Amino acid sequence: MALSALVRANFYYIDDVRRAFDGYSGWGDQFSRYLSDFLSHFVHASGFLSDVSPLTTLVAVALLVAASLVLLRALDPAGGGYSPWCLAAVVPLGLSPYFLECLSYKYDAPYMALSVLASVAPLLLWGRGGRWLTVASAVGALAMLTTYQASSGILPMAALFRAALDWRRGAELREALVRVALAAAGYLLAAGAFYLFLMRPVDTYVSSGVADPAAIAQHYATYLGLLVSDLKDGWLAVIAAMAGAFVLGFASGGGRGRAASLLVAVALAAACLLLSFGLYPALSDPLFAPRAMYGFGALVALVAVGGVVTLRGRVWAWAPRALAAVLAYCFVAFALTYGNALHLQGEWERLRRDDVATAVAGVEPEGDGGLMVRLEGSAGYAPAVWSAAEGCGILQRLVPRTLDGDWDPWGWYALQRYYGLDGVTFTGSGADGEDAGGYELVERTAYHELWRRGDDVRVVIL
Repeated sequence: MALSALVRANFYYIDDVRRAFDGYSGWGDQFSRYLSDFLSHFVHASGFLSDVSPLTTLVAVALLVAASLVLLRALDPAGGGYSPWCLAAVVPLGLSPYFLECLSYKYDAPYMALSVLASVAPLLLWGRGGRWLTVASAVGALAMLTTYQASSGILPMAALFRAALDWRRGAELREALVRVALAAAGYLLAAGAFYLFLMRPVDTYVSSGVADPAAIAQHYATYLGLLVSDLKDGWLAVIAAMAGAFVLGFASGGGRGRAASLLVAVALAAACLLLSFGLYPALSDPLFAPRAMYGFGALVALVAVGGVVTLRGRVWAWAPRALAAVLAYCFVAFALTYGNALHLQGEWERLRRDDVATAVAGVEPEGDGGLMVRLEGSAGYAPAVWSAAEGCGILQRLVPRTLDGDWDPWGWYALQRYYGLDGVTFTGSGADGEDAGGYELVERTAYHELWRRGDDVRVVIL
């Protein structure tokens, strides 16, 4: 239900617009996501990746459901892991505002969701220990790294939470630490093999180079600042209360001393907050888009489930349950809001693109070389979307503006490829430092100005 509006929007999200036209994958060549490339040909049942949505969204949802159930079983192996309260608590794993960007991609969504499942699946072998846990962690980490690397913090966080909960239940500290070490060995083995033999260096909107310590600290500060500016104050308050409930539950009622348990709970939450951003802060030029930050949603799910589990049967058991239900409802409501906003934005940009295409189609070229059309300005947000997004940082960052002369090439890709304007080449406002002089105003409407200098045309979006 939460994603029904997103499916109805039928929105080509950023590079979906090119994949739908050209039918290419390209994840392996660009970002070393070889498993995504391989699996995509099965999902689309063809070498040409035609648009098969909403199948891809449904596959992503199924994988996220599986990941949620695995995580619940791992954190609460002997309890009521599938209770309604635990199910509500795990909702942020796949329905946080940050993962909504992943689900918005018609083409990428299944493999982004698979990276989450691959990150938690090794915990199913937690009790086996030994080489089984190491091998499972290595396989899971390698699958994650070759599908979507933004999940790189989930397995370390989940392993630490499981070890801490085991210790609270009475397991020996040494035993808990050994299992963490076994999982870490598999993870590091996979990461090392990926880095040495599989990873293609990247230097585009994200760079695979390693940052220096000062830059890493600045990257963490940026990520933490985005959490504060993105999320609504009410959400942050509920999340903070959930963290408090987890610490309270962890520090009381277990088989350990209260002071030691309190210290472990606080240290665990702090360490996992840093781990939630995965490997990205260590990159020289990391990605700060919402789709790079869904590890925080995984952390919220871990904290929420931890609170429900540790306070089960206690007088305060209602508190984490109520908080988990409230946050789950908020995220469902936001998912519906976002899906409807995408629908409105798609309608708005279609109107504005049609307006530009109609204006350009009416210009007759003077020579045989066709028209060179430079797009300037932006259609911005649909009026109703701006009204909803004002004061909601994450909604502003999630809804793309794909008719924009400053966004190369997505700002004009649909105009270039979807309208059949033969002999017309679109480019952006910064093309070749073109001299703006000598143009004659041909047309002005409420939506655009069209200027012409021979076969060079400027369309200024108003």
